[in-house]
Amino acid sequence: MKEKEMLERIDYTRNRLDGVLLVDKPGGLSSHDVVDRVRQVFKIKKAGHTGTLDP
Repeated sequence: MKEKEMLERIDYTRNRLDGVLLVDKPGGLSSHDVVDRVRQVFKIKKAGHTGTLDP
């Protein structure tokens, strides 16, 4: 199953997401860009990082 299909099947309104997501941030993206993408992918409003993600 493709990642997009898996994410579409998750009912985010019924399942509260809570935890830590480790990200190997590629060069060229800011920490904010990565956090914004996480918000979009998981369809959540609150997400953040604990410090700079820059290499």
